[in-house]
Amino acid sequence: MCGWLQEFGRQYDFPVVSIPPFVCFDVSSATASTIPPKIVFHLQSVSGAELVDFVLYAENVFLPSTETGVLCLTILLVLPGIPTIIGNIAQADHEMVFDRANRQIGWASTKCT
Repeated sequence: MCGWLQEFGRQYDFPVVSIPPFVCFDVSSATASTIPPKIVFHLQSVSGAELVDFVLYAENVFLPSTETGVLCLTILLVLPGIPTIIGNIAQADHEMVFDRANRQIGWASTKCT
């Protein structure tokens, strides 16, 4: 299991529900204050010189499952050594800029409707 998911599990002790390929949690006993309001990814630049935060709020991170009381992460885990996928739901309400020439990604939070 990757580092950020282990840290998530340490901070929010919800039982894991197996619904491949998703990582889901039984949050039926949770209250609004125990569901994380946001998850922050601390991303380091390619050169390693800069650290920036990519903030994802609960609606960008969780989707309800068809099972009552179960929330699934919208961030997919893949095989070890392969990058984690932060997909379209996680990126909602963010304007993304991809600078291929300089190998950089930028974003700004926005409210898209």
